[in-house]
Amino acid sequence: MNDISTKSSEYQSLETLLAQKSPLFRFQQFREREAKELFDLQSIQLSQQLQQPISEKTNISEKTRILTSAKPTNQRPTSRLKD
Repeated sequence: MNDISTKSSEYQSLETLLAQKSPLFRFQQFREREAKELFDLQSIQLSQQLQQPISEKTNISEKTRILTSAKPTNQRPTSRLKD
């Protein structure tokens, strides 16, 4: 090893190849790729949610909203005290 300097390109490329063959290094790369993909997917989903109108997000049409908000009189709370 005395004939190869640690600063030489041959030494650096051999060191890189050995590091890439390491299971720990490969697992770390795999985890980084997965984290990046998950982050990208979440970013896309968030941007799509922000672009949708509120009524589409809840999937409730305007007619359904009106029908569900108008309660029959027997279900409305009364202000009278019952004896």
